Amino acid sequence: MASYYTLKPVREAFFLDSEGVGNFPKVHILLVFVTYAAAQLYDSLARVYRGGWLAARTVPVCAILIVLFWAVLRGSAPGSTTFRVLVWTYYLGVSLYCVFVVAFFWSLTHSVFTPEDGKRHYGMIGLGGILGGAAGGLLTKGLVPLLGSANMLLVSAALLLPCFALGLILDRSRLPDSLRVDPRPKSNPRTSLSLLFQDRYVGAIAGLILLVMAFEEFGDHQTQRLLFEFHLSGDPLTLFYGQLYTGTNLIGCLVSMLLTRAILTRFGPGPGLFLLPLAAAFKAIAVLIWPSRETLLFTLSLNLGLLHLSSL
Repeated sequence: MASYYTLKPVREAFFLDSEGVGNFPKVHILLVFVTYAAAQLYDSLARVYRGGWLAARTVPVCAILIVLFWAVLRGSAPGSTTFRVLVWTYYLGVSLYCVFVVAFFWSLTHSVFTPEDGKRHYGMIGLGGILGGAAGGLLTKGLVPLLGSANMLLVSAALLLPCFALGLILDRSRLPDSLRVDPRPKSNPRTSLSLLFQDRYVGAIAGLILLVMAFEEFGDHQTQRLLFEFHLSGDPLTLFYGQLYTGTNLIGCLVSMLLTRAILTRFGPGPGLFLLPLAAAFKAIAVLIWPSRETLLFTLSLNLGLLHLSSL
């Protein structure tokens, strides 16, 4: 997660600088189709290889691709056709990186822990991911003024190196097949898409995520327009996103430790889901009354941080 949160601020800054606010809806629409294709690829790979094997060996591939992209990016002139293609590719690539890393990671943990172990350990593991995101934001905040936005890609690749070693260690610790719980028989021909329509629970979860993500996308477009109006660009824009993701993950850490378990065990998921639109409304009203970079940074960090309560 620290690696991802050094890539994400650069992604936002590069695209906003190069393509402007008006192209964000287009790249997000394109991302839908690219993500669908990637999800089908993951489904095919997961049927052939176990999750731990995939997770451990995907990490060095991602690191190599990040370094190669950095090398090509450094050799391209800003504003050229090649540079613009790279910006679009980078935006889509970082988004897919997050999807695959999360999927591979949880498939790895499922091969290491029994369901009973997961109930005890997953809370702390999730908390570690949130702290990793905060660390990535802090690294971006501290290193962008020294290294520049583009060189943060090398920092991200370096952060993946210990992940490869840890992934191999965890893969060797996987459970025997007799202790693993596989809810889907190996002979089941259903694809992930057919499962989505045949299982009402899975379909309902997908519908909920669809609504939440649509709400978030609308908020993202408004945020990007505000940043454009605040005349943030280049390294200062990357720095803003580094500060944003630091605050977001620190707030998310506090929410996970102090609120999530207490609210979910006593009231269920309803209050968390209800809190999401309230936090977004607070951000919109605050920015409307006090339109400034600081107001946007604080309210958006709070809004995104509370998503850890809503999503859990």
